[in-house]
Amino acid sequence: MIGFIRKSRWRYVLPNAVTASGIFFGFLAVQEAIVGHPRGAAWWALYCVLADKADGFVARAVHATSEFGMQLDSLADFLSFGIAPAAIFYSFFATVPEAGWASGAPLFALRCIVAGYVICAASRLARFNVIADVKGGDKFFFGVPTTLTGGILGSLFLMGMKYAAAPLSTRDPVVPYDFHPLARFHLEAGFTSFMRIFPILIALGAIGMVSTLRVPKFGKSKSTLLNIWFVGNVLFGYTFGLARMLPEWLSVCGVTYMIGTFAYHLMHEEARAIQPPKLFT
Repeated sequence: MIGFIRKSRWRYVLPNAVTASGIFFGFLAVQEAIVGHPRGAAWWALYCVLADKADGFVARAVHATSEFGMQLDSLADFLSFGIAPAAIFYSFFATVPEAGWASGAPLFALRCIVAGYVICAASRLARFNVIADVKGGDKFFFGVPTTLTGGILGSLFLMGMKYAAAPLSTRDPVVPYDFHPLARFHLEAGFTSFMRIFPILIALGAIGMVSTLRVPKFGKSKSTLLNIWFVGNVLFGYTFGLARMLPEWLSVCGVTYMIGTFAYHLMHEEARAIQPPKLFT
């Protein structure tokens, strides 16, 4: 069956349909943010992460990689990991006075942060398109990918809303069957404070996207154990993500990966020695 699909000219429809589903999820995320459902919006944005990972896998499986598909994927990433997160975070923090960003100078700062985030996401995607085939590109990224940035921020946002004290946690319906493994530790005050400084994390995420931090690619490690860890987390991520459960797991995986990224950047001299090409020559 796979062999037949690989020979058909219609095979290109499959990965592009998955990419289109990511665009649809991103649009739903923006819609939910507009009507004041940040929790639902954040989950739709995380669905975009799943779609972004799936379209590349499908394209390689059916030999349907194309220039059109790459351009469509880039546009989908801008909506899903640039526009959608900015809409979600702005609509939440600008309308919740208890978070401390809804008026005055903090509101102006919030607007600058989310606008900067969108610009950095666009710049990151444009740079990736220009330098995709540089030396070392098969092993690591220059700068944190928009997908990873959006996924980490989205999962941390959901975890914060899950455990923070009201009204930071009661903006829209919760998932009735979700687990609360951290509830026994009574961390409401800590998560409430975390939500109040969350826009600072958005700013750091924006900086990370346009940095030259060497970010190792999933499954490209020489360590079998690390590759198994990557694959296992992807499988668990799809399971919990689709069920809209356990943002704690997604958050821990994302933060752990970023810690590993910093260690990789500092310890891997060969990777640091490879410089990204100049964008304007």
